[in-house]
Amino acid sequence: MDISNKTLAWLLIGAIIVSILGTFTALNRIQKLGITGAATTTQGTATVNITTSQSIRFAVATIDWGTGGVNTTAGYNNCTLYTDGTSNGPGCYGFDTVSQGLVLENDGNQNVNVTIVSDKDASTFIGGTNPTPEFKWNFTENESGSCLSQGPQGWNTYVDVSTSAITLCNNFSYVNDQDSIKINLYVLIPYTATPGPKQATLTANIVS
Repeated sequence: MDISNKTLAWLLIGAIIVSILGTFTALNRIQKLGITGAATTTQGTATVNITTSQSIRFAVATIDWGTGGVNTTAGYNNCTLYTDGTSNGPGCYGFDTVSQGLVLENDGNQNVNVTIVSDKDASTFIGGTNPTPEFKWNFTENESGSCLSQGPQGWNTYVDVSTSAITLCNNFSYVNDQDSIKINLYVLIPYTATPGPKQATLTANIVS
C-alpha cells in the first residue's frame, strides 16, 4: 500500500513528540532519584608512627693542647692547662691555649639520665710527683635549661675526675637550644711527669 507524503509527515511528527515525552519522563525520574554513584565514605585517614629515641653524642669530642712542657729553666716546677680560655700557667711552654671544652649533646627525642666516667685519673694520665699531678673536670650548661637536675659534684667548680661512673645530669633535656652540657678540663703537669704522649678518655652513658 502506498503512503502519501502527508501521512509520512504526520507519522514523523508523532515520533518526535513521543521521543520528547520519553526524554522528559526519564529526566523527571532521575531528578526524583537523585545522583547515583556517590562515595561510600566521607572520611580520609593519614597515619604515622614516631619512634622513641634516646641518644647522646659529643658534639665537641676532642681536646688537644699540643706539645710542650714545664719551664724549669725559669724556675717553675709545674704547668697548668685549662679548656675554658684561661691562659696556660706561667710555668708552661709550647702548649696551645684551649678555649673550648668538650660538649655533650642530647640528640634524641626524650629527656635522659646521664653518667660520666674517665678511664684515667691524674696519676695514670699525667704521672709524676712533687708537685702532685692534677686532672679535674667542671660541668656547666652549654645552653641554659639543658640539665633539669644536676649531679651532686663538679657543677660550676673543678673537682677531680672520677674513674667510677658519677651522675652528670638527671633529666638531660632534648629540647632544641636547651640540650647541651659543656665539660671543661684542668690539668696540672709536674716537672717530674714522664715525657711522651698522654691520653684520657671520658665516657658519657645513658642510664635508666
